[in-house]
Amino acid sequence: MKAFILIFIGAVALLFGGLGRKERSLSPAVWILLLLALIVNALEYAGWHMAWEEVGEGMLSFSQGALVYTGILILLTLLGTMVYQPRESGRSADVYALMLFSLCGAIVLTSFSSFFTLFLGVEILSIPLYVLAGYRKEQLGGNEAALKYFLMGSFATGILLFGTALIYGASGSFSLEDIGLKYMLASSLTGLSPMAKTGIMMVMAGLLFKVSAAPFHFWAPDVYTGSPTRITAFMATVVKGAGIIAFFRLFTLCFGMADYFWGMPLAVLAALTIAVGNLSALFQTSFKRMLAWSSVAHAGYLLMVVLNHAKPGGEALIVYVLGYGTASLIAFGIYRYVHMQTGKDETASFNGLAKSHPFVAFCMLIALLSMAGIPATAGFTGKYLLFSSVFHDYTWLVIVALVFSALSIAYYFRVIMAMYFKDPNEDAVTLSLPISVRAGLMLSLLLVFALGIVPMFFTRLI
Repeated sequence: MKAFILIFIGAVALLFGGLGRKERSLSPAVWILLLLALIVNALEYAGWHMAWEEVGEGMLSFSQGALVYTGILILLTLLGTMVYQPRESGRSADVYALMLFSLCGAIVLTSFSSFFTLFLGVEILSIPLYVLAGYRKEQLGGNEAALKYFLMGSFATGILLFGTALIYGASGSFSLEDIGLKYMLASSLTGLSPMAKTGIMMVMAGLLFKVSAAPFHFWAPDVYTGSPTRITAFMATVVKGAGIIAFFRLFTLCFGMADYFWGMPLAVLAALTIAVGNLSALFQTSFKRMLAWSSVAHAGYLLMVVLNHAKPGGEALIVYVLGYGTASLIAFGIYRYVHMQTGKDETASFNGLAKSHPFVAFCMLIALLSMAGIPATAGFTGKYLLFSSVFHDYTWLVIVALVFSALSIAYYFRVIMAMYFKDPNEDAVTLSLPISVRAGLMLSLLLVFALGIVPMFFTRLI
């Protein structure tokens, strides 16, 4: 809770800090703020916490798991602000403030205990992103991305709210605990009412949009491609992570006893998401769009954790969200600087990068290997934990996921081949990365390897 308050106050202060036109001091201020929030959150986890666990009469519950997920999202935001240095004068304060407000919504989604706070968390997370997607008003792609995201997000919110109303009508409560322990327990004997079934399906549809899962994924490639790259990276890591954590939390605490109803439909949608994301990424020539479709595929993998609403599922969620998040930050970050130099976003832009910039190419190599699920990286460990947690009940889904994971190696290795086995272009890139960017890349690399080699250090947290 203290980390949430600190980030919110910092976001408000940044709005006024932009009036001073001291752009260079903003980034260090944000790093310090997020680092302090991370330390405060760790202290709360270690035992230095408030005298009560629940806040606002059961609206928020900062349990051990919620604090772990909060720490992951804060850490990803910190690494993102280090890797993505701003280049627009006069806008950095507003961008940072909106990102921090969105992070506040993400924190609410890790700790909500009522459908009220679920809705508030979704809106606090989403509304700043509608602005951030199109904050470069001079770029038509960003305007298109913002409009599509706003329209689709509004429809998804309406569906989520309607589903919430139906669940309230069936159960008489907005509390996750009351619905899970009382209504769902009684329904396990008598069967779910049609109103409750419709409500669960509509809530599921609203959350599937937030994590860009098929068939609610059509906005993601265009929005990810049109948005500024650092906003795209924030969406693909923090926003997607918060969405899947909220999904896991809701269906674990509230709808766990009704998995006989929603389990198989969600498994089918997970398989569809994995297939659509990987097949579409295979035919992309734009690197950024390829990562966007890859993000859709990873949403499918993450949905598998909801199918196993137990402790092993939570352990897999920690490793996969943090591992995929750090790898994505590396990939999007390096692409951003290559694109800034060349003005192109094709895979050919990376030709010969290993010869001119070995460290940068190595970072990209590890990030892509992790996303492909190669051993000794976070991606392999995360997929192993995910697949093993649902193998007994959904063997067919694991087989589908394995087949398409193998297929994903093809499009990831296209970039690796370009970096290591092709000659540099005539307009070869000359990258000059600030020290903070190199530090962010190094920390992200360490996390990718740590999650791949010693995952038990992280899985023991929950």
